[in-house]
Amino acid sequence: MKGSTVRKWLRFIHRDFSFFFSGVIFIYAVSGIMLNHRHSINPNYTVKRQMLRAIGEFPMPRDAVSKQDVLKMLEPVKRGEKLYETLFPRA
Repeated sequence: MKGSTVRKWLRFIHRDFSFFFSGVIFIYAVSGIMLNHRHSINPNYTVKRQMLRAIGEFPMPRDAVSKQDVLKMLEPVKRGEKLYETLFPRA
């Protein structure tokens, strides 16, 4: 009788500890993923896209266009040195 009572309590304790530690393992897994990928998870990061269309004659060989040429074309809209990327759509 005493052995079955102890076994019953050990089963209950084992079950409860299992629930607790599986929650702890889940929290460690989520926090580990967040720490490993923190460079791609940034809540303060926003992207603003603005399309500008320049009218005029431009050098056709795309390799011949330098960053200075693009900055010169963007002077009317006052973009300054904040140019990060230029996109040449297919003609």
